[in-house]
Amino acid sequence: MNDYITREEAEKIVEAKVKTVLSEMLGINNNDSPQYLPTSEAWKELGYKSRKQLINAIRSGDLREGKEYQDRSRKDSQKPIYYFNIKACLKRLNTPRERRS
Repeated sequence: MNDYITREEAEKIVEAKVKTVLSEMLGINNNDSPQYLPTSEAWKELGYKSRKQLINAIRSGDLREGKEYQDRSRKDSQKPIYYFNIKACLKRLNTPRERRS
């Protein structure tokens, strides 16, 4: 029995892996729905009553930049543009405060 794969099979495997890695890097899950949502959508997904409550979670340190959210505004911008990793936010918010690091 031959243990080698054909060039076409190898290309399909590489293509699938590249798609997976790029999806993770771009914040897209396997269902092609965004993993990162803008503030305008994220506050509802996370169960907050308003955008302001979600922003207060950032200010209080409940959510951390680079872990649970990203600021995608331009460097010279005065106004932040936040995008939230819903899965990471839910994990952090469902962890008791005393166990958060």
